[in-house]
Amino acid sequence: MKANERDQLLRELLPGNELSAFRQESLALGLAALQRKRQRRRVFRASTAAALVLVVASGLLWQLTRPPAAPRRPVSEDFARVSLPSNAPAATLISDDELLTLFPNRSLALIGKPGHQRLLFLDEEKNARTYE
Repeated sequence: MKANERDQLLRELLPGNELSAFRQESLALGLAALQRKRQRRRVFRASTAAALVLVVASGLLWQLTRPPAAPRRPVSEDFARVSLPSNAPAATLISDDELLTLFPNRSLALIGKPGHQRLLFLDEEKNARTYE
């Protein structure tokens, strides 16, 4: 149906004042729908901004209230600070067999070249520890 045919049909169905009332009502309903849509958009934007401010504020508050982490020092500093008493016996070298007998009933392995070996405990469930 063409636009002028549609307009003619509307004029026949709604003569005179009724057509303008229909247009006024249609316009009012359309404006109300647009206002509701705009209001929903405003509420969404405001709630998004408020949520963002709340997340940032809680993050800052969490950073300020948590206790400071202990500073981590390299391992070499810890060893440098250890001081043995002057009457402490000197360290003695032991053989591989003597080392292995110090840990009875444990699964052990010496890994590496002689003089640069590491002691590995095989019976630990997680994170096997090695010692030089």
